[in-house]
Amino acid sequence: MSPDEIYNYAIIKTVLKYSLLIFFYFLIVKIISIIKRESHIQKEKVKDFVKNMTNNNSYAQQEQEKMRKEFQEKIDEMEQQYQEAFEKQQQEYERENQKQNNKTYAEILGVAENASKAEIKAAYRRKMQSFHPDKNPNITPEVAQMLKEQAQKINEAYEFLMQNAKD
Repeated sequence: MSPDEIYNYAIIKTVLKYSLLIFFYFLIVKIISIIKRESHIQKEKVKDFVKNMTNNNSYAQQEQEKMRKEFQEKIDEMEQQYQEAFEKQQQEYERENQKQNNKTYAEILGVAENASKAEIKAAYRRKMQSFHPDKNPNITPEVAQMLKEQAQKINEAYEFLMQNAKD
């Protein structure tokens, strides 16, 4: 190769080198501008997303309120069912208790559970004559207290049976 060819080759090589550098520079500038533009687009997308979420937040709140109302309705329904079951159980207990009281009070007066008012009244008078503290004056204070308590039970039985008597 001649010196002129080597010189031309070196110039071409240098031109190509700088051309490539310039090309890469413009390519990098273009990539940076694209990245900036994409970054701006992404920022806008994020802003839009946040804005939509803020707008949808009211929707989420509405859904949350709807769910809370449904949940409260279920709780109210369960409380109502519990209250009804409790009242039913309590009524059953009161009926059983009344039957037991009726039986116990009937035993105290010595009458049948389904005795008439006249029978209850007659039994009450008989019992009160034997247990009334004023009918037994010559007794100790302990026995008088016991008779007084028994008379109170007889009075209670009489009142209960008279209220619940059928005629």
